[in-house]
Parts: sequence; structure tokens; C-alpha cells
Amino acid sequence: MTSSTLTSTTPTYDHKAGKIVIFNGDNFADWERTCEAALIISEGWDFVTSAEDPNRVNSTDRRRRQGEANKIIYNSIGDNRQEEIRAIIKAYDI
Repeated sequence: MTSSTLTSTTPTYDHKAGKIVIFNGDNFADWERTCEAALIISEGWDFVTSAEDPNRVNSTDRRRRQGEANKIIYNSIGDNRQEEIRAIIKAYDI
């Protein structure tokens, strides 16, 4: 079982789907748990996991959910990691 180090002073990204721990390189378990929950609530999880069938989803809705998922992930990454994420988004045309 992974222990949680979340405290009241842990930096978070406040999203309408909930508070997401800011990933700093050392708190993956807390970030993953809170980010996944927000992605599920905002209907972006299936996009992130490639579980949705693009042929069965309205393209406008897919773009909206893709943008929301990207926003959640990017804004919950600490400044020291954002350049790395920016490069990944660009390389994979996410």
C-alpha cells in the first residue's frame, strides 16, 4: 500500500472537479490519485487511457474533453516539470 504525504500545505491545483496535488517529482502517488479522480469526474479519463472509440464520439465533444484533460494534467504539474510535459504534448500532438 502506498502511503500518502498529502498535507494542508501541499500545493494543489483547484479545478471544478476537485483539488489536484501539484506533481513535483516526489509525490507521484498523491498526484496520480487526485489527477485520475479529476479526470474521471470531468469525463477525460477515457480519452487519457485511449479507452474511448473515436468513431463513436462526437468530434466536438472529444475535442472539449481532450482540452479539459490536457488542462488538468498540465496545470497540476509543477513549474519544474512543465517544459518536459510541453515537449511530450507537442511530440505526440496531444
